[in-house]
Amino acid sequence: MSKLKIPFALVAGSHMGLLKDQFFIPFYENGFRGIFDAFISNGNTRYKCEYEKKMKIEQVFIFDLKKHLGEKNYEELIGILKETLRLKRFMMPSNITVLPEKITDRVSMINFIPMGRADSEGPKQQEDRRRFVEFDKDTNYRRKVIKHLEGKLRRIFREKKLRILLGGQTSFDIVIDGYDKTYPLYTLKKEGWEKIIFIGDALYPGGNDYVIQEYINNWKDGECPYETIKTEGWRNTIEILKNIKAF
Repeated sequence: MSKLKIPFALVAGSHMGLLKDQFFIPFYENGFRGIFDAFISNGNTRYKCEYEKKMKIEQVFIFDLKKHLGEKNYEELIGILKETLRLKRFMMPSNITVLPEKITDRVSMINFIPMGRADSEGPKQQEDRRRFVEFDKDTNYRRKVIKHLEGKLRRIFREKKLRILLGGQTSFDIVIDGYDKTYPLYTLKKEGWEKIIFIGDALYPGGNDYVIQEYINNWKDGECPYETIKTEGWRNTIEILKNIKAF
């Protein structure tokens, strides 16, 4: 990745607390030098990143979801999320450890994870994640939760353009339509990017990358300047980058 020679931007669902160690520091330490934009927390918190003699990361934009919703709607949303976790049909199976941090306000989005979020990712946490993924696959758990929440939050969905997306393997991303992973696309286009190729793994219906596919599918203003390519993992991503002559 340090050999990238075309303009690029990072678009990620996670927040800076996770991405700093997962991406930003390793990217610098493994040799990349240059300037790029990063749109994190599901695309609507923007950083300017300058990797020269030192690593400089500066926040330049953040969408405030709570302010957009208003105090009353925000409290109703949080209350319904907590209520949902108490319903018997949405409780975790006994073989999965449930941790306290289930609702995380990341300012520009809310991350909702019924099994709770661990502070670190050790073997025990990985095993719990694996069990949840199997449980979700067998029962369609997360899609049932989304259907329930869409019913309970129907008014806020309509009035405030709220959306609930599948985040990663275990969680949900609660965002506002237009302040999701489409935000970097239309923002960079306004700033002069003529062609944008988005590479992502969650381009399936309900995935937090699928909003981009919907955005492209609904494009009506002449030739669409966007394209998506689904990746199966980091090795596949490297092959995709080679094929589009990014190195």
